[in-house]
Amino acid sequence: MKFLIATILSVATMAAYALITDPMSNQFDNTGTLVKEDKVFIQIKAGEALTAGDVVIFDVTADDGATVAHTSELGGFSACVVEKTLASGATGKCQVYGKASVNHSGFGDNAVAGSALYASNDALGGKVTGITSPAASDHPIGVALDALSATESIEAFIRLL
Repeated sequence: MKFLIATILSVATMAAYALITDPMSNQFDNTGTLVKEDKVFIQIKAGEALTAGDVVIFDVTADDGATVAHTSELGGFSACVVEKTLASGATGKCQVYGKASVNHSGFGDNAVAGSALYASNDALGGKVTGITSPAASDHPIGVALDALSATESIEAFIRLL
């Protein structure tokens, strides 16, 4: 009986250990191919209709630490990148760290691979740009992984924690 109890405790401990130590990092297979990307998300509430890839900030008028809106309407530092399109009032995941597909405005300078991407409180509407001479209201959201010369999404590595 003691052996059975010890075995059950051992298995339960191993199962809990496996859940706790699930790596939160990029993972590679035996050939060096990336099989899991490191990404961190927060749960948000859309203060307005949001499109996947929009860069948003916390809505300070809601003052709840969960409601977000486009940067063009509120200004301030970016909170996260919306994972999926959300209707106003809907809740969803918003990425704060890792490789993300962000909406590029095509406004100002074009994005350059390896250079900073910026969001600002002007008329970009939640989109980023690759500005070489950022204004005081522009703030970096991450590094462009692609070069881009037209309005569309761009791969970036973001760090908005």
